[in-house]
This record gives sequence, C-alpha cells and structure tokens, in this order.
Amino acid sequence: MAKNKFTSGKEFCALCKNEYDSERNRTSVIDSKTNIVISFTAVFFVAVVQAINLAKIFSIEINATQTISALILPFVALISIIGALTISLLSIFTFVRVIRTHTYNIIDPVAFYDADILRSNPNEFSIVLAQKYIEATQANYFVNNKRTRLYHRGLVLLVIAIVLFALYMCLISFI
Repeated sequence: MAKNKFTSGKEFCALCKNEYDSERNRTSVIDSKTNIVISFTAVFFVAVVQAINLAKIFSIEINATQTISALILPFVALISIIGALTISLLSIFTFVRVIRTHTYNIIDPVAFYDADILRSNPNEFSIVLAQKYIEATQANYFVNNKRTRLYHRGLVLLVIAIVLFALYMCLISFI
C-alpha cells in the first residue's frame, strides 16, 4: 500500500478556505461602504444644485468704482460651483463603477464531479479543493484591489467637490 504523500491536505484546504472567505468578506465591505457613500454623494449633488444662485452671481453691476476683486468674485464663484457639480458627478460615476465591477469567482461543485477525484482519499481531494480556492481567491483579490482603488478615487473626488462647494458658499456670501 502506497503511503499518502498529502498528509496535511485538510489543514491546507482549511487555510485556503479561510483566505477565500476573507476575500468574500472584503467584497461585502467594499459594497457596503460604496452604497453608503454613493447615497451621500447623491444627496450632496442635490444640495449643490439647490444652492446655485445664478441671479446673485450675474447681478453684479460694473462701474468704475468697483475693485478688481469685486469683479473677480462672481467669476470664481461660478467656476467653483460648476467644478463642484462636475466633480461630484464624476464621483457618483466612479462609485457606480465600483458597484458595476462587482464580480466574484466561486467554487463550482461541477468541477469536482469526476470519478477520479471522487475516488481519491480525503487528503488528496482537499488538495484539489485548495487549488480551486487559491484560484478563486487570487481572481477575487485582483478585482477587489481594482474596486478599492476606484472607491478611493471616488472619495478624493467627493472631497474636492465638497471643498469647491464650501468655496462657493463663502464667495457667494461676499457677493
């Protein structure tokens, strides 16, 4: 009788399954965070749209007694609100991309429906199963890394939009 050379197959498979489950949880966390932030970003976008006061920006009378800063303030306010609108929309689209790139590789039980695999001893079967876990975990890891980068990019865009909106609110109070 040949000695089994995969004596720790079950332990290795358990380790691979834990990594697979961790990556699945990471996917869930990314989805949860994105759903919360995309809701906030949409509310922020509506607030920016409602705060636009074009009548106040374009109601400036030009005469010789005005300073240059009094003439520049409406222009800078207009640029900052247009920037806040544009960048908040880009942020929303970036968060939508995070959601759209949600793919998750799973372990397909059909891959194990093979007479040779089913006849193998439990340690050998565990090694085959561990290989499938490793392949799925690696693919999910790369997708989650891409989604995380997109999520962070969306957050940076959102912060820029908030700063531009705050600038607009400050400038509009001086006009």
